Amino acid sequence: MRKLVLISILLIVPLLVLSTVTLGEGKKRIIAKGSDVEDLVSEGCSLIKKGKVVSALNCPENVVSARGLELDLEVFAVDASSVQQINANAVWTLGYNGTGRVVAVLDTGIATGHPELADSVAGGACFISGCTSFEDDNGHGTHVSGIITANGVNANAIGAAPGAGVWSGKVLNAQGSGYFSDVIEAIYYVADNVAADAISMSLGTSPPYTYKGTNCDGVLPSLKTAIYYAISKGKSVVAAAGNSGGSGISIPGCVSKVITVGAVDDNSVVTSWSGKGKSLELVAPGVTILSSVIGGGYDSWSGTSMATPHVSAVVALMMQKNSTLAPDQVTSKLTSTATDLGKAGYDTSYGYGIVNALAAVGAS
Repeated sequence: MRKLVLISILLIVPLLVLSTVTLGEGKKRIIAKGSDVEDLVSEGCSLIKKGKVVSALNCPENVVSARGLELDLEVFAVDASSVQQINANAVWTLGYNGTGRVVAVLDTGIATGHPELADSVAGGACFISGCTSFEDDNGHGTHVSGIITANGVNANAIGAAPGAGVWSGKVLNAQGSGYFSDVIEAIYYVADNVAADAISMSLGTSPPYTYKGTNCDGVLPSLKTAIYYAISKGKSVVAAAGNSGGSGISIPGCVSKVITVGAVDDNSVVTSWSGKGKSLELVAPGVTILSSVIGGGYDSWSGTSMATPHVSAVVALMMQKNSTLAPDQVTSKLTSTATDLGKAGYDTSYGYGIVNALAAVGAS
């Protein structure tokens, strides 16, 4: 019997750490112990939320000052400033922001009405049995797409190629999982029908389907054939290294000719969970990356899922400058211009280094 290999999104739980004070007009939000709430209300404070241990109130500034009340602090998701970290913003000053280029994102779909993405949706299709829409019902595909092309309505969440279009192939369900049969169909469809420069896949497998060697081509031959076909049609294929750390690179990242991407933090240090192995090409920011989510808002997520679209966006920037580049030339320029990290030269934790958009575009 043929084994079914389940794939899923490659996401680490987001971190929330940055805080600042929220002020109202003539009032401040404060934290109070339960026993103090009634007294504070009698002094002009209004109850916002009553908790088991502490409550939140909105109090006049004079009350806050006179009683030395504890200010309530608003917590924000941390933005890794990933656009600057890969020098994409420097590329924009040269006139290249991805305009006219398209990246095909195979994921959970896309929130077509999100303010950051609405004018960048270049179409899409659903490849899951029984579904008729590529609208995102999970959120992962929307977050990934925003890393590529968010317009910058929220300046801290702008995509690395904000002028690019995104074609959405829905291959994962509302739970963020799916099967390679659907991914393969989507790859062939994009190869034959979509004018995309790259196929971006922030999806993969868990152990035992992770590999430390140079490739895993023999595990799913039909997937390798589909990827090679897409490359023959001029599509670069970019995929996540997976979040299994030293256990190896997940499928499809371990397939040969795929541009495989691991994750570093905002200090350009590889994470413990980023997939490591001989099929790794590059690393990119993948820790607390702020991007678009379902409902029109934003959130910071972590994973090699977040690192992968940074590289896909750089491919769009490169192709805007030189649309004649073949996929093997794209790969060569990306790896040869990457900023070396870790051990000198290639290594299995950082690959050739962190993607450098400015250098890659300069070499294109």
